[in-house]
Amino acid sequence: MYDRGEVIVPRLGEAIFIEKPPMTYWGIMSGLYLFGRNEWGARFFHALCFLATALTVSLLGNDLFKNRFVGGIAGLIYATMGIPFAAANCVTPDTPLTLWTTVAAYLFWKSVQFHGRSATLWKLLLAIAVGLGFMCKGPAVLVLCTGVFVFLVSMGWLKPYFLTRATLPAMCFFTVVGLSWYFWIACTIPGALQYFVDNEVSGRLISAKYHRNPGVAGVGIYFLTLVLGSLPWGLIWWRKKKLIKEVFRISWWTNLRDKPEILFLSTWFLVPLLIFCSASSKLPLYLLPLFPALALATASVYSTHIDSILSQKGISGLAMPVMALSFWILILLGAKFGIAYYPTVKDSRALWREIGRYIPVSNYEIVAVDEHVGGLLFYGAREVKKVTISENPYPTFSMPKSITTELQDMVGDDDYHIFILKKSVRLGEVYKLLADRGVKFTEVQLSHNRELLICEPLKCDFR
Repeated sequence: MYDRGEVIVPRLGEAIFIEKPPMTYWGIMSGLYLFGRNEWGARFFHALCFLATALTVSLLGNDLFKNRFVGGIAGLIYATMGIPFAAANCVTPDTPLTLWTTVAAYLFWKSVQFHGRSATLWKLLLAIAVGLGFMCKGPAVLVLCTGVFVFLVSMGWLKPYFLTRATLPAMCFFTVVGLSWYFWIACTIPGALQYFVDNEVSGRLISAKYHRNPGVAGVGIYFLTLVLGSLPWGLIWWRKKKLIKEVFRISWWTNLRDKPEILFLSTWFLVPLLIFCSASSKLPLYLLPLFPALALATASVYSTHIDSILSQKGISGLAMPVMALSFWILILLGAKFGIAYYPTVKDSRALWREIGRYIPVSNYEIVAVDEHVGGLLFYGAREVKKVTISENPYPTFSMPKSITTELQDMVGDDDYHIFILKKSVRLGEVYKLLADRGVKFTEVQLSHNRELLICEPLKCDFR
């Protein structure tokens, strides 16, 4: 997209790629423009979103608890939790989505604290934030907003909040910011609207066609995400078992109307969590937007512990917690750099370095057989196509060609075709298809159980 100057219709190579709206891609393009075509440029936007989210958590904590210290602790907790830190190093829509949902939570809380024109301004800004969240990951942002509605209903504020002059302008703002791209794509690309409904609504909530850990067993993934992803701060909650038990009592909830800040955090965290657990599609990073609420709640609990330490031992009593936190930050940074250089199957930089010596000087096409190697384009590959040998490939808007169709298209083509595939992907069948077509190829063994098949141009049609 950056090379083409294409900003409206996302593409992965030549294929139209509308699986997600383009906010994340625009952010990556801005990083490439500012810092050049390198990994830092590609990741800059996500790093910025991560830092902005931590800052917003701090601001919200200050407003919720009327305490700057608690707000500062909340921001620090979010920034040093395992999952938020790890997600900031992954180029996915989840970190930008978390930023805008956290900003939306902050603006919502502001909007219920004011009346008149001030409240109207906060509501309009809230609509824009939700619209930007929609441009990150579509309807997922609406799932994350369900906690707000439950909060308003619980407080008896639903009608007063929405029956104001600000509601219609706010809806217009959300429509323009969040839906205009969808309208444009649906009107200009045939089949896009139907795909949006399937890919972002019914396919994620009901159907198991996207193979994202459906069923009750998938809930275990979320349990591990919350337990391990909240380390080291999640350990604080193990010391508050009595408080956790209280949450499951009706009396605890009925008394929360006197503590709106606690009710707000509870609905923000628990309501979307229940929806995610009941949906058919489950991935760990789906829960990332809930971690700001968890960080705020943890900061509220931990601040009382710090006050107790200060009252008993003074400032010297914080030496051990500070040392422990410093050690944890070193672990996070060490893990970051360790993973960056640890060879994995998803490392496009290492794959390009490995196959670079076999790339012909003349024209060529890289053909990935049921493999995700689009990242090779970033490192200098001229063209990367994806084909499939499966009868039931993963559903995308631009479905990959079958390998037989690709072989037919090779006839009379002057390009070399370089096939990348795993040995486990019916390798013998691929060999037979190439042999039946009279394709001459050179076989190269790659790491991670991959094969590279360098096919010479097919001048004749052997039918």
